[in-house]
Amino acid sequence: MARLPILALLSLVSAFLLATPAAAQDPNTTFRLAFDKAAKIGSKSKMDSLMRDNMDAGVFCILNTSELIANSPNDVLYERFEALSGSWKRCFESNFPSEMERFFARLDANQKRNRFTQKQKFDKVNREQIEAIAAKDKKALLRVADEYASLAKGFEEIGDQWMLGQCYIGVATSLEETYHGKKADFRRVADGYSRFVAIREALGVKDRTYKQSVPRLKSLEALGFGNGGGEAGGSGGGGAAAAPAGPKSTGEAVTAKLSFEAFKDVKDTQRPNYYLDEHRQIWPTVVLQGKGSTGKFARVTDSPTMTRAASSKVTIDGGGVDDTWPLRGKLEPVTFELGTGASKRRWAVLCDMGREVDYYQGITMNLGMTDTSLSLYFVPGGAMTGEVAGEKIEVIDDNIDGIYGSLPQRWPHFGMVKDAFQPEFDSIRVGGAKKAQPFSEYVNLGDAGWQKLEAVNGGVELKAQPFEFKTGTIQLKSKGLKPDYYVLKGIGQDLENTYIDVSGGKKVEVPIGRWELCFGLVRKGKKMQMMKAVILPTENMPVYDVLEGKNVVVETGSPFTFDYEYETSGSGVTVNGTSVRVVGVGGESYERIYGAVPIPEASVRKVGGERAVMTEKLKPALDQDGVQKHGWAALWKPLDKEIPAKVGDAEVQLMEKKNRLFGKITSDWK
Repeated sequence: MARLPILALLSLVSAFLLATPAAAQDPNTTFRLAFDKAAKIGSKSKMDSLMRDNMDAGVFCILNTSELIANSPNDVLYERFEALSGSWKRCFESNFPSEMERFFARLDANQKRNRFTQKQKFDKVNREQIEAIAAKDKKALLRVADEYASLAKGFEEIGDQWMLGQCYIGVATSLEETYHGKKADFRRVADGYSRFVAIREALGVKDRTYKQSVPRLKSLEALGFGNGGGEAGGSGGGGAAAAPAGPKSTGEAVTAKLSFEAFKDVKDTQRPNYYLDEHRQIWPTVVLQGKGSTGKFARVTDSPTMTRAASSKVTIDGGGVDDTWPLRGKLEPVTFELGTGASKRRWAVLCDMGREVDYYQGITMNLGMTDTSLSLYFVPGGAMTGEVAGEKIEVIDDNIDGIYGSLPQRWPHFGMVKDAFQPEFDSIRVGGAKKAQPFSEYVNLGDAGWQKLEAVNGGVELKAQPFEFKTGTIQLKSKGLKPDYYVLKGIGQDLENTYIDVSGGKKVEVPIGRWELCFGLVRKGKKMQMMKAVILPTENMPVYDVLEGKNVVVETGSPFTFDYEYETSGSGVTVNGTSVRVVGVGGESYERIYGAVPIPEASVRKVGGERAVMTEKLKPALDQDGVQKHGWAALWKPLDKEIPAKVGDAEVQLMEKKNRLFGKITSDWK
């Protein structure tokens, strides 16, 4: 979404609100003195030129003069007001000056006192807003918005349309995306702008604040927000806040029965699943120990139990269609039965085991079974298939929770920065398409249009109901490295469980609204030489706003940079290896890098210096000794590195000249 320069807008709003010390020659005083001089010699052209070029100061002077006439009238004020009113009408063709004069003239003594008190409170809130913005205090801004809303009611009671509008713009700017990000309450933001704009238009004042607010309001309304109402305060504008322009049902829900179909191999790799390749060493695993030990599928609620009955025999209890787990050192299917009653269903995995000579992140490892350790590697081995609305569909339990058609779950893994989680999806293939899509609440089923999908009884059945959306398109443009998947997630109540893959470079139809990166996947190479990475959002990634009939371009890929953290001490600089991540031009972060773990050079210099005083290479663990010392996670990220550069205030740059997956990666100095 194109954002207003909110700080600039706030400064315009504040110009009308906070008094300037008398000694200062502020723009309003400068305008008044120049205008009085032009009026004294009767120069309409000069007065009109000043009014057109200094509309904001003209508005302030009209308001100030109108209020002074109501409180302490004299000939000088009357003459000034007459000149201001005439010039305003010639320049802007509205009755704003006379409207303000009538408002102040009809206030009785009690109303004047009330307005004075309200205005003092308003000025205080306005200062609090400015301070909260400077301090980036989100909670304070939320409180300020509520205070503006409360003040609006008081100004409305005395009919002060000007200050009522100032309250509404205060609400809107306090709640803006600039400060609250994706958690911004866009209904209230749009409502504040809507009421403010309506008042300005009724008064005939289209100043800079108005002109900056209108595009923002139109953008919000195009996304389905606005049209009055909400909690901005007061009743001006009326009505309840409009919900985003969401889906509309076009028919009754139909429930389709699905049937199980087993896979024979892992050749079907075009699904949003990180594991679908020959790197079985990092597949999901059931870990067994010695004879008699047991294990289950960690994410499956009613998982069967695998028991190591003997050194080379694993039995399956409580749901196994197959009685044993094959340990023949090759890829084989294993079928189970999950659930009871109406939810009873077949479920399968393709399984394998480690070898005595195996490879993990390029390092030779012994991953074969021993008397005390046995790892059972697996990937999804089956799907539920059927027909929905005339379209053949296939639903795959790719997040391996035992349910066909569950919404994504987020999990931590090796190779990701602290507090990062990877969404893992089920997949849905429509009409025999080569490429599957992430399973989602709303899915475009081709000729059957948009359907709302819901798994029933663990995925034995699939409920589908047709819906229609207003739509736009998103087009992914990637340079240097093209994602196999780039999945966006909808923002807001209607779209929060909708996930759409926009990879491929072509325009992809999506419902109008707000979208953000959820997950991506990039692969390069074949078989055991394949390199890959997961793509996840960073904190500062943009939100993509899709308007009806419009196309939004999303850029990813090169030039690539590094993000990282480091600490300085008396002995030098220590780069935190686990914090190092590759970031693309769109702000996307590449995590869980397999086969191409970055090995950057870290350079240190004094802040503002021209050249590095010391450079050291950051490396992950490079052998089994490194794994024993630092753990398996050390194979996925560089180890911490202390660089003994004693330069005082330091800054660091990371660079890798030619990464196998990304090519050149260079960070700025920071």
